Amino acid sequence: MVIKNEFIGSGDRSGSEIATKIAALGVTPNADYQNKGLKSVAGADWATGSNTLKAIVTSTAGNIRLISTAGVTSVQGYNGAGSDEAITNGSWTDGSATVLAFTGSASQLNNVLKTLEVNNTTGVGEISVDIVRSDISVFTNGGVTSYYEVISPGSIT
Repeated sequence: MVIKNEFIGSGDRSGSEIATKIAALGVTPNADYQNKGLKSVAGADWATGSNTLKAIVTSTAGNIRLISTAGVTSVQGYNGAGSDEAITNGSWTDGSATVLAFTGSASQLNNVLKTLEVNNTTGVGEISVDIVRSDISVFTNGGVTSYYEVISPGSIT
C-alpha cells in the first residue's frame, strides 16, 4: 500500500488524518462473505503442542459454528457450560454463537477448527482463534485480549 501526501509544505496531512484513511480501508465489506450464508474459515487450524490445549474462537464477523465437535470438550463459562467437559455442543453447531471455547489435543482442535464456518451478513469484522494451554484463561473485551494463569496461594513464595 502506498500513502501519498496530497499537499506540500504546511498543508501536509497530519499523522492522525493519514491513520484515519488507512483505518477506513479495513471497513470495506468483503463481497465474498457478505450475505453468502455459512462459509468456511480458512487457516483456523493452527494448533501445535503435545499437552491439552484450549481454543477460544471469537467473532465480530457474524455467527459461527462447527460442523464437527469430535474429541473436544467444553470450557466452563462458555456456551452455557456450567463446568468443564459439560455437554454444550448444540450451541457449537447450530450457528447461534459468536464465541466458542473447547479443549483437546492439537490434532483434535485442528480437526474441529477445519470445520469452522461464519455467517457474515455485513462483510466486515474478524474471527480470532486463540490457542493456549488448557490452564490459561482468555478474556476479550473491546478488542483487547488478555491471558491469565490462575496460581493457587500455596504456590506463591
